[in-house]
Amino acid sequence: MLNISTPNIANFDIETVLSAITAGEPAAETALVRQYSRGLLLMLTQRCGDVELASDIHQDAFMVVLTRLRKQALDNPKQVKAFIHTTAVNLFINHFRKEKRRNTWGDGDAIDAAVDPMPDQVTRLEKKDTAELVHTVINELPGSRDRKILWLYFIDELEKPNICAQLDLSTEHFDRVLYRAKQRLRQKLEFQMRDFR
Repeated sequence: MLNISTPNIANFDIETVLSAITAGEPAAETALVRQYSRGLLLMLTQRCGDVELASDIHQDAFMVVLTRLRKQALDNPKQVKAFIHTTAVNLFINHFRKEKRRNTWGDGDAIDAAVDPMPDQVTRLEKKDTAELVHTVINELPGSRDRKILWLYFIDELEKPNICAQLDLSTEHFDRVLYRAKQRLRQKLEFQMRDFR
C-alpha cells in the first residue's frame, strides 16, 4: 500500500503516484489532488471570476483526469500537470459553449421553486475548501493592514463604516487602502498560480 501523507513537492514522486493510481490505490489519487488542487483552483477562479463555477470545473477536471489515469497511464508522467491544466481549460471552454447554446428563457419562478435550498455535501465541502484557500492567501500577505482590511471586508463581510471605525480610516482613505490591498492580493494569487499556467 502506498503511504503518501504530505503534498510536499520535495517528497512527491509523480511516477510512483501515477503507477499507484493505475493500480487502484485511493491514497495516490488523494496525493495527486492535494499536489495540484490549489494551483488549479486559483487559475480557474482567476479565469472564471466566479468561485462556484471555478470549483465545479475544478472538481470535474479531477474526475476526468482520475478516470483517465485509472484506465491508462500517461506516456510521460512529467506531463501530468499540463494534462490536468489542459483538461480544466477544455472544461471551462465547453461550459461557455454550452451556455451560448442554452435557451434561458424558461419560467424563472418555477425553476427557483424547484431548487433545493440546502446545498449538498459536495457543495458545502467545495465552499469550505475555497474559503480555506482565500483565508490562507490573505494570511500570507506581508502587510498587517492589508490582511486586516481584506479579512474584515471579504471574510467578516463588515460594512464600510464599521471597518473604517476599526481601522481608524476616513471613508475616502478606506477606498484607497482597500484598492491597494486588493492589488497586492491579486499579485500574490498570480505569483502562486505561475506554475499552473
